[in-house]
Amino acid sequence: MSLAKHASGIYHVWYTSKEGKKRKVSTRSKRKLDALVFMRSFNPDTYEKKVREQRVTYKSFLATFLPYTKTIYAHSTQEIYERALEHLRSITGDIPLSSLTAQHTDLYKVKRLQAGILPASINLEIRAIRSALNYALRWKLIDQNPFSGVKQLPIPDKAPAYFQRDDFVRLVSLIKEPWLKEIVLFAVSTGMRRSEITNLTWDRVDLARRVVTVESSQTFLVKAGKKRTIPLSDLAMDLLSKKTCDGPASLVFTLDGGPIRANWLTHAFKKYVRRAKADDGLKFHSLRASFASWLVIEGIDIFAVSKLLGHSDVKMTQKHYAHLRPETLRDEVNTISQLLPPDVSTLSTPENTSGH
Repeated sequence: MSLAKHASGIYHVWYTSKEGKKRKVSTRSKRKLDALVFMRSFNPDTYEKKVREQRVTYKSFLATFLPYTKTIYAHSTQEIYERALEHLRSITGDIPLSSLTAQHTDLYKVKRLQAGILPASINLEIRAIRSALNYALRWKLIDQNPFSGVKQLPIPDKAPAYFQRDDFVRLVSLIKEPWLKEIVLFAVSTGMRRSEITNLTWDRVDLARRVVTVESSQTFLVKAGKKRTIPLSDLAMDLLSKKTCDGPASLVFTLDGGPIRANWLTHAFKKYVRRAKADDGLKFHSLRASFASWLVIEGIDIFAVSKLLGHSDVKMTQKHYAHLRPETLRDEVNTISQLLPPDVSTLSTPENTSGH
């Protein structure tokens, strides 16, 4: 490093970057003594790092990260990232990415609550932001993730809403559109997600083995990227056997020969939920919850249900559905009875003989 006086009278420190380029930084002083003190404390690596961080704005990070999500995440997950990150930008503005602090995380929660967003949805958004900033951390765009360790908003335990069987039968009886009735029945008999059904192609269907394979393709990403095989019930087999295959890569479920958009399906389904006068909290995802709930109620092992749903951890299945059949734990708690004498309840209390 060297010190040089500019024409303005202000001293500058000259240094060589790691790339071998000569660069200078102002000491902001016309006194040589002060400039020398600045030079002795000046660290080129720290300075260069700070400059790089200032160049990476929140907006520029989104311009890189959001397109990247399209290559590794399902469409629904991409939407969560986009929604959460855009809401954060509306709060912070286009600040340097490194300027994000823990205060922004608290402000985010407050603003979203004030907007009437449910705590569960806010927690989902916070996890998305934290995940995005972990990418920024791995890409060395920031030194720390301010969303790490953020406490989730407390939410009461609530099992997924599912259809009572009478309500479901009434709902199906009201549906006039064949394409919608097929999908509703297929969803409740397989437990598949909406996007998994609307993106299902014939090359993933094996009628001979009575199975459907759910996996990612070039145009569709399965949630968490996890492949699973679902056995087909008689109802599901009957539905598929009546349909026409237009080729291995063609969609199984279509509307007027084209793909079924998520908003069409959601709108049409909700219309019939209202007509059936079912619980207003029921939605298309409730068909998946009904599949799991009905199986558990009928005594199907929770581990088998977890595998059919494609849950990464059986604890998730237990949390949502184990309460539907508490009697399945009766053998486990009966262990206590087996540890004690069979006549324990009839044993008499020995008399106190002390003092006699």
